Amino acid sequence: MPAVTLRPLLPLLGLLGLSACQVSAWRPLPPSPESVAAQRPHEARITRTDGSTLTLYDVALAGDSLRGLTNPTNVRTATSVALREVRSLEMRRVNGTASATLSLLGLAGIFLIVGLATLSTQTML
Repeated sequence: MPAVTLRPLLPLLGLLGLSACQVSAWRPLPPSPESVAAQRPHEARITRTDGSTLTLYDVALAGDSLRGLTNPTNVRTATSVALREVRSLEMRRVNGTASATLSLLGLAGIFLIVGLATLSTQTML
């Protein structure tokens, strides 16, 4: 039976593990011109006074409105919402410490699996 080696896949597994490790959460942001201008959120979840929600990307302040894109990947539709219609505003923030910890644990797991596979292959010879 030929020996199976995972060594060529290690860089790919490492990149896959690192790309999947991002911990983020929605954080409240005051719906005021000052907070939007100071934070410049890339992604914001808006709850309107009528209860409907909307996620905007590349958010910017345009006069008395929030302006952004409703779809960041396909057809980009520019949308604006007046600040007086915003009940709450949340910004997605990445937790760098949690993301780094999760990435390191993922890499340690990959190295452990590859090490055990290499060890078991060597003991079979």
